[in-house]
Amino acid sequence: MAKFSFQQIQGLEKLVNLVWLDLSFNKISKIEGLSSNTKIVDLSLANNEIERIENLDGLTKLQTLSLSNNNLSVINDVFYLRFDIYLNSNAHAFQKADSFPSSPFPFT
Repeated sequence: MAKFSFQQIQGLEKLVNLVWLDLSFNKISKIEGLSSNTKIVDLSLANNEIERIENLDGLTKLQTLSLSNNNLSVINDVFYLRFDIYLNSNAHAFQKADSFPSSPFPFT
């Protein structure tokens, strides 16, 4: 489902057994609409317009999250999840969110 110019994630509520989702190369600006897709293991949202990593708390099986080439500036509420996050080289541009632990993350 990539490269279709989706602006938001919606209409996936009935796909409760979804394990892989690639919505790369769209115009998505917010991670949302995935609360019923708790079995997702691999989520690719690369090359979108996402500014914040958020709303992933229900994706407890998530192992890989691809967010390269987005407009990321804030990461919230992801430290209790166990998965790999693939970002672009702009890690120095991240703002420290309220939920950040004081370490071990080098960006401030």
